[in-house]
Amino acid sequence: PKSNSLIEGTQDLPGLVRGDIFTVVAPGPDLLAQNLLGSKLIPNDDCAAKDYRIFRVTLCIDGYGDVNGDGYIDALDVARANDLIGESLSSASTQQKIADGYISTLEMLRADVDGDGYITSVDVALIGQFIRREIAGFPVGVSFNHLELQVQQAIGRYDGYFDCDGYVRLDGYLGLNIVSPDDLDPFELIYDGYLKVPDMNGSDPVFDSVPFIPVPYAIIPQAFWQDYLLAFSSESRLVPAIFTFGERTFAPNCQTGLDFTCTDRSFIEPSCDPGRNDFYLPDNLIMRRGQILNPDGSQYAVDLEVVPIVIELPAIPLSESSLNVFEKLIADFSDGKTAAGFPAMRFSDCTTVKPDALFKNQVRFGVSIQSFYPNLDGYTELDGYGVIVDDIIGVFMDSTNGILTLSIKDLAEDPVFLTLVTKIQVMVYLKKAGWKNMPRVVQSTELQGLLS
Repeated sequence: PKSNSLIEGTQDLPGLVRGDIFTVVAPGPDLLAQNLLGSKLIPNDDCAAKDYRIFRVTLCIDGYGDVNGDGYIDALDVARANDLIGESLSSASTQQKIADGYISTLEMLRADVDGDGYITSVDVALIGQFIRREIAGFPVGVSFNHLELQVQQAIGRYDGYFDCDGYVRLDGYLGLNIVSPDDLDPFELIYDGYLKVPDMNGSDPVFDSVPFIPVPYAIIPQAFWQDYLLAFSSESRLVPAIFTFGERTFAPNCQTGLDFTCTDRSFIEPSCDPGRNDFYLPDNLIMRRGQILNPDGSQYAVDLEVVPIVIELPAIPLSESSLNVFEKLIADFSDGKTAAGFPAMRFSDCTTVKPDALFKNQVRFGVSIQSFYPNLDGYTELDGYGVIVDDIIGVFMDSTNGILTLSIKDLAEDPVFLTLVTKIQVMVYLKKAGWKNMPRVVQSTELQGLLS
């Protein structure tokens, strides 16, 4: 920091100097590029005698519309923006509320999404439209930055003369003369090493004055050193290497044997394990041409398996009936079998899908109606025979647990023609390495804002 340049600026907004935190909205490149730790902050350049040492710097990204600053734009932000209607940072009444702690400057900035300097019903409406996906952004933009400078007193010792319980030990490490800070005058508190939390706005009323007048500030570089500023890494550049092992690897075999069979044990073929050589590649593998092949020239299987499941529906009504597709048709719960006794599905390396595969994000589902054969010939005692026009078919697949829910009525099933059967098709996608993207559901309340 000793080579930094002097930084001068103006605190234009009220309420950004509180206690030991000095906040700068939309910091310039000089504030962002320089290491400010240990530098001296003068919050009010007109009162240069009051200075502090910067010991923590935090850069935050604020989203317009995220009024409460929790990282999400939702109904809570609409409610808070509605509470702020009529407020303005240029208004004396709003500045007084900020000084009294009822309103924060940052929430005012985040709520003013049209950028006119006032919080109005227009801002509330725009935030609501964004939540409903009717608009993709705000007139003022997406976000802004603010920089928080946390400070300590500029001078004083923090060594053996200062006790962790808040007392000053005037004669060092001998353990004598422990003095309470209440017994020392302000100058003794500073120079004898007692560390206290600064109160910048409490010690300088200009920051809480109404109407607020912009205050010039300065950051003066200081020679400053702490051991945590030293970064050291022992990680060297790795090189390709070959490792030998006494056990060989076996090619995956996805064929399953018979459950009930006989094995001839009178002749056992001897075998010898040749071991293996593993080649370690530390970084990228660049291929100009060709493919990844097996020793026999066949294509090496990639980590992706797609398995269709076709479910034929009977001619009986189903009302919110559930089928746990994952447990009963996919995952290995015992000896390669699913919970319903079907053969468990396998990844590309032939290992079976385990019960924790959903938690590991290794399974995806796609559901569609493969065929639909309704029963149109209905009979009631009142009307006799007539055409059924209220047939219902509804499906819902919960990707988090693999449960398929069905609501279906008035179906028909032909025992001869395979096409005349209502069928649901579930596509199962298996990837042992896991998926990078999560399933996305567009709610009906959001659709209208997405249509063009």
